[in-house]
Amino acid sequence: MILDIFYFMAGMIIYQLLKPDISQARVDNGCLAPETPGDMAVCLIFDAIIPYMIIGVLATAAGYVTAGGWK
Repeated sequence: MILDIFYFMAGMIIYQLLKPDISQARVDNGCLAPETPGDMAVCLIFDAIIPYMIIGVLATAAGYVTAGGWK
């Protein structure tokens, strides 16, 4: 159970470290006012990174919790 909490905390720390970089990448790639369909697709990818990362961290932590319960 201790390792489960560690993995969750590590994931949340990594999330907090990446969040400003994602925001800066959106600004650098012109996501405030995308002009072409390609720009819009790139902006959607940047917008999808954070939710998928949160889902990944929660799924990993839940996997470790449930795996520990089967021992």
